[in-house]
Amino acid sequence: MSLNYDYYHIFYHVAENKSLTAAANQLFLSQSTVSRSIQNLEHELGCTLLLRSKQGISLTEEGSFLYDYVKKAFAYISYAENHLHNIQKLNSGFLRIGATELTLQYFLLSHLETFEAKYPGIHMELSFQIPKEAFQLLNSGLLDIAILTTPFSENDSIQKYPLMNFSDILIASPQYEHLKHKVLDFSQLQNEPFIVMEHGTSARLYIDEVCSSLDITYFPKYEVGSMPLIVSMVERNLGIGFVPEIFVHEKLKKGKLIQLQLKTPLPSRQICAFTSKAFPVHSVRDVFLKQLCK
Repeated sequence: MSLNYDYYHIFYHVAENKSLTAAANQLFLSQSTVSRSIQNLEHELGCTLLLRSKQGISLTEEGSFLYDYVKKAFAYISYAENHLHNIQKLNSGFLRIGATELTLQYFLLSHLETFEAKYPGIHMELSFQIPKEAFQLLNSGLLDIAILTTPFSENDSIQKYPLMNFSDILIASPQYEHLKHKVLDFSQLQNEPFIVMEHGTSARLYIDEVCSSLDITYFPKYEVGSMPLIVSMVERNLGIGFVPEIFVHEKLKKGKLIQLQLKTPLPSRQICAFTSKAFPVHSVRDVFLKQLCK
């Protein structure tokens, strides 16, 4: 059965006001239009909804039954309209962000602070992700945006937004002071104990790609799950490792670590935002992404 939404809208106002005249005034309609709409609705439903008397309008049993449901329906519609309106204004909503230790600490935190100040009603969920898992979550709708580093395996279903360039360096403990001012060929270091990130991370993929491009084979002594752990282990002279320069800038200045200079400069990397092409519109995410890309 196909029924006219306007009939229900008019019925709702008549039932609320118990008056055809009051309903007509609220809806800016003529009383005859309101009366005819009620008659059409009664005809469609096959029952009488209103009783008319000198005292005014009253609802029949069927009319009361219908009014209870129509009232709830319009309450839900009003709630949905207000909710969507608030989302458009970002008075409410949620954002699920995937990140890494690096992107969170050295890029995201300042943007989260700014966004929170502008839109305090937005609920945010943050989780640490590696690219493969992040892309799966984005495409399944369980993550709204991921802020990760290059390189990553290309994925046609993912949209990339470059945000910031950064450089990696090779660090060592002060025990390597004798090499600090030398320009080293990577092959001179391939027998040193390397501390690297575990497989599946962008940092590990990056180092593997660099070594492959230089036709160099290296054998990691330690494979770890976090960048801070690489730094801590290098400080304790357990090996040497590649890390983003921004990650150890202060420790280099204080002499807790040294940078080993390489003859072949390491290619720069990027911090990027990633979204799924399967979900092209998301009000909160799109405003946040616009802020990130400024």
